[in-house]
Amino acid sequence: MSSSEVAGTPVTAQPLLGSVTATAVCPVGSTLLGGGFELSNASVLQVTSSSRDGVNPNQWNVVAFVPVGLLAGTVTSVAECSP
Repeated sequence: MSSSEVAGTPVTAQPLLGSVTATAVCPVGSTLLGGGFELSNASVLQVTSSSRDGVNPNQWNVVAFVPVGLLAGTVTSVAECSP
């Protein structure tokens, strides 16, 4: 079975401003097989959740935050989709 990755829009987390949620959605007619994430400034980010959405079964959500410091970080959700 072949599959494809779909990357969502990158979301920036700022220090001490709470969590952000990045999402990736499989195209209409395909099925979400799983997912993951990509980070920039990974050393400043903490990922608290990476999972299928509870309402939309074709969406992968990633929740992250920056607990301390002065640097922001970016999280991008990635969905693995079947045709």
